[in-house]
Amino acid sequence: MLPLPQSVVWKDQAIELNSVKLSIPKLTGDKLRIAHLKSELQSLLVRNKVKVSAEASTQIRLRIGTVKVPAQWKGQEKEAYEIIVAKRGVVITANAVEGLNYGVQTLRQLMVHKNGKTTVAVCSISDYPAFKIRGFMHDVGRNFQSIDQLKMQIETFAHYKINTFHFHLTEYHGWRLESKIYPNLQADSSFTRKVGKYYTQKEFKDLVDYCWARNITVIPEFDIPGHSDAFRKGVGVKNMKDPKALKALIELFDDLCSLVPREKMPYVHVGTDEVG
Repeated sequence: MLPLPQSVVWKDQAIELNSVKLSIPKLTGDKLRIAHLKSELQSLLVRNKVKVSAEASTQIRLRIGTVKVPAQWKGQEKEAYEIIVAKRGVVITANAVEGLNYGVQTLRQLMVHKNGKTTVAVCSISDYPAFKIRGFMHDVGRNFQSIDQLKMQIETFAHYKINTFHFHLTEYHGWRLESKIYPNLQADSSFTRKVGKYYTQKEFKDLVDYCWARNITVIPEFDIPGHSDAFRKGVGVKNMKDPKALKALIELFDDLCSLVPREKMPYVHVGTDEVG
């Protein structure tokens, strides 16, 4: 199993799933994550040829309860979960929707469809993250990737409980986020690689929501004051000491932060590459 849960007790047997009674708590609050949780579980059952029936004797039950986390991991309770697989079915318990989502990702690895049968190993699992930030980074400033390419990878990373996407948006070669304040940042003359390839503000906001639904926080990066050729061309300054550069950067950061609510994008990375 990847990543290996904190505690797994195997019972050397499995239960067979043909049809299940599905129970999902009525959650309030984060509609994006709740909707995705339901979609994830339903698609998992369809993929493994398991029918949902109110009359089924076997259940898959998701519930909000209390899952304890050791003192050194305090603050990460939302990502903790427990799974009990027994004769009557599967029960996933978590403190919040994030933990339920991770429990479903673990169930994905436990569920096996082979020779026309779907089984789940009988076990008890208790899990919480060993690391607060579990991330990956793409330098799309250098090597542009389409939104579809990014989403394909994000979907896979989410299955393995990755929770942070460091989105390196700018480089020598291009400023990849649309600016309506400084539109020349998207002029062909500002690019030296993958000319004209950038993300609209609408695409950026959609991608942040796509990640958020999967428990992934986007940390966007503006790589300055080094590696700033595209920036200098786009705003019309010769070097980063020009007062116009600081004014433009403040406006660009303010604009970036206005696109997404703080709870979905609590961090912004300033590259500070090669300042000297």
